Amino acid sequence: MKTGERPAVNIHAKTPVSATPNKQKKISNLQETRRIILSELPVKDVTQNIKETQEFLVAIKNFIDTVRSLEDYEKKQQWCNEVFNKITSFSWKQAENEVSEILYKWGRFLLDHGKYSEGLEKFWKIYEKFPDSKWYRTVFEELIAREQPKNMVFVNDKDLGAYFIDIYPVTNVEYLEFLKDMNYPAPHHWKGDMYPIGEANHPVCWISQEDAKRYAQWCNKRLPSNEEWEKAAAGPQKNKWPWGNDYELKKCNCLDSGGKGTSSVGNYAEGKSTYGCHDMCGNVWEWTDSWYSNDETYKILKGGSWYTCKEYTVNAYRYFDVPSAVSGLYGFRCAKSFSI
Repeated sequence: MKTGERPAVNIHAKTPVSATPNKQKKISNLQETRRIILSELPVKDVTQNIKETQEFLVAIKNFIDTVRSLEDYEKKQQWCNEVFNKITSFSWKQAENEVSEILYKWGRFLLDHGKYSEGLEKFWKIYEKFPDSKWYRTVFEELIAREQPKNMVFVNDKDLGAYFIDIYPVTNVEYLEFLKDMNYPAPHHWKGDMYPIGEANHPVCWISQEDAKRYAQWCNKRLPSNEEWEKAAAGPQKNKWPWGNDYELKKCNCLDSGGKGTSSVGNYAEGKSTYGCHDMCGNVWEWTDSWYSNDETYKILKGGSWYTCKEYTVNAYRYFDVPSAVSGLYGFRCAKSFSI
């Protein structure tokens, strides 16, 4: 130690058993000082953070409430992002209603001024971060309306989450567009690159699970899981068949109802599910993206076909086959996640 330097004090040191009373008192005082320092500093930090957060909230709220033109917004866009990041870096939950209100008005301003993706990004933040805020329901409904793809229905489940699923199985004419665009081989029963005459609106069949996945990827969708498919078929009531708990021949194209082949999708409108999905009983078995068992050998198919009798058409029944299998009884429909 150099002359004039004070010895360093270890404020983490424990009181030695053999210390004299005076030394014990000094050490005790040091420990008390340390306790006070450690207890007071975080309080000051939190208080300062809260104060700054409140100031930032007021500033950005005032700006969002008063800005009128996209030009004025773009001049302060970087400032808005920086201020908002400072607010949310402290805590999302400290001012849930205020932050969600800012996000909603911010998103609405951007949407109204043609900034579609940026505006929806603000709405998605409310959906993901603030499910208990007063703005959640408004944003939720807005996102569904804007994001829902054509010919798909929306399903929301507390365990599965929210997703879209096709109203109908994929048809021959829809699959033809995929073949043309991707130069993909046609199902073996087609003549050349054309489906059978008169069957444009029939569900495409002789399709493997691998083919179905490639089609789904092509149109920015995916195959539903077993659970998603079943939820869309059974509805919130957990029906045995899509329409209810009594088997009715007039509502499906199955063996018992005289099925002799595939039929145009939507022909059995009375048999649609609560969510509005058609042909989930009969017509064609539908591939899912779920494995039948842990050995990951077989994929699950759902819903039965035109050649299936009653007991195999219930919503909960799981048929299975290897992913590469093709059959005149196999088709599919697609799903899409409800997410940004």
